[in-house]
Amino acid sequence: MDRSHAEGDDPRESAVAPPAQESDPARLAGLRRNITLYYLYAFFAMFQLWAPIWVLFMLDRGFSLTQVAVLDMTSFVMIALAEVPTGAVADRWGRKVSMGLGAGLLPVSVVIFGLSHSFVMVFVAWIFYSLAYTLTSGADVAFLYDSLKGLGQEAEFQKTVGKALGLGQISLAASAILGGLLGGIDLVIPVFATAVTLLPALGVILLFTEPYSEHESRPPYLTNVRATISLAGRHSQIRYLILYAAVFFAAMWIVQVFFQPFLKVRGFPVETFGVMYMVFTFATVAGAVAGPRLSAALGERTSFLVIPIVATAALAMLGLVQYAVAFVFLLFVNFTYGAGRPLLDEVINRYTPTEKRATMLSLRSLVSSVVLAPLEPGMGYTADRRGLRSGFFSLAAALILPIAIVLALWRRTQRRADAAPV
Repeated sequence: MDRSHAEGDDPRESAVAPPAQESDPARLAGLRRNITLYYLYAFFAMFQLWAPIWVLFMLDRGFSLTQVAVLDMTSFVMIALAEVPTGAVADRWGRKVSMGLGAGLLPVSVVIFGLSHSFVMVFVAWIFYSLAYTLTSGADVAFLYDSLKGLGQEAEFQKTVGKALGLGQISLAASAILGGLLGGIDLVIPVFATAVTLLPALGVILLFTEPYSEHESRPPYLTNVRATISLAGRHSQIRYLILYAAVFFAAMWIVQVFFQPFLKVRGFPVETFGVMYMVFTFATVAGAVAGPRLSAALGERTSFLVIPIVATAALAMLGLVQYAVAFVFLLFVNFTYGAGRPLLDEVINRYTPTEKRATMLSLRSLVSSVVLAPLEPGMGYTADRRGLRSGFFSLAAALILPIAIVLALWRRTQRRADAAPV
């Protein structure tokens, strides 16, 4: 991982050697303001009071854990269908436009979810949620990277996105405490309250300066979609990064689904869910802050190996230890997520040209959704039939085995490139 080898032309030629730094003082001021505003956006976008109780809300409405997993899976199927098209929206019409549309749709999806008593209503809610998610997913990270790139500071991306992720997790933790307390009164209260608390994120987006400058050409929509998919297929570095990220993020999401039943089974009252959620999100913050230092100390290749090993060991221990103290291992899982996210985003951005960046990040999310679609219901069914213990064991295997295969194939490609005549 410390060196890259790709078949064909090197995609870094346009990604790492950007156009000259912006010289217009007004645009430079706007790009600097983007960084500060992005931190505010990260905070408000993650202030979601429903986060610690949404699974309990559905269980309270009469859904089983398997049904929750199936319904959640449908949202990821829809996300998979919408990811690349909406990512290309950001590359074609601008990161700010895409993020604004997503931030506007998200509160709508939350309101519909709060009104839901049936599969159909949850399905409709997830349609709006999926569109909202995909319009911001990829566009937000590309927006930050391109803002830094315009300032000539793209080397600061991993540190900056780590701080933003940490700030977002602090916001999520704070909202989780309040959401848990409100959920103790009535589970529907934090759901509807979230629709209101998400609105400031849209206001911040309206203040952004679009990183694209007027003289930069934007590729035709369908042309860019085809070119991005072709780039991911041709270049081994990007291809294996996307596969690795897909498996890793899918496993991390399923942990979040298991988190609430895990606490309920071990006797934690609903009012404490917010506090526990805060503890877990602080572990993610710690990982996001420590991640850049760890990857610098260990090297990228070693970091990509260590992160899933630690996560897998923690998941296995969650299956072995049946006491309440087992929640400590959830801290390790969240820490690895926090450490892995900035690293993966930075490396994918590094090897992707600007005009394909949001589309490529959306392609990463698409592949993760494809992985998650069959995996999440399977894990939910296993947990329903054989208990959460078996669910965590199954998830540990579902994480480490594909990651090991991807890393082996990746390394084999690198060895072949090393052996090739220059």
